[in-house]
Amino acid sequence: MSTLNRILGPALVAAVGIGMGTPPAMVAGSAPSALQPAARANTCALASNADLGAILGKKIVNSKSFSSGGDACMWYDEEKMDAVQVIILTSVQDFEAGRTMAFPGGKPIAGLGVDAFLMKYGALHAKTTTKALFVQSSFPVADGKISDPIKNAAPGAKPGELAIFEASYRIAKLVLGKV
Repeated sequence: MSTLNRILGPALVAAVGIGMGTPPAMVAGSAPSALQPAARANTCALASNADLGAILGKKIVNSKSFSSGGDACMWYDEEKMDAVQVIILTSVQDFEAGRTMAFPGGKPIAGLGVDAFLMKYGALHAKTTTKALFVQSSFPVADGKISDPIKNAAPGAKPGELAIFEASYRIAKLVLGKV
């Protein structure tokens, strides 16, 4: 069972078509390669509450691993709201399946791993040669500054969308080198 299937549940995965579309080898611009199995480390240790709080301008007070292998983490703010979610993807297929939820009109994110793209709802997928991540912030970046890679990757996005994408982007940069 894929990581996305375990996390989102088979019904949601089937409903949005994740993993049911074009095989990765057929997706334009992609080349399938094996990902190294995710180390069964604590995904919540990839980012500190203070680092995430600085990006979001919120006090992050708690984190909780989820998924059967501890390959995902959700961080919560002081109001017990989901603030950040990071999932270590276990297969190229899971990474490529995210393209079915890509931000409309989005372009690759320059300078983030070997492949990265924005998804709907403020999320992104990023991949190195051996690992891949799903990152989603529920809140915009605190300082309001939007980097050129995000501006270029999301033409036509509204300011609020850009600010959430920027937060996810900064979080991905923070954790991608640690997986």
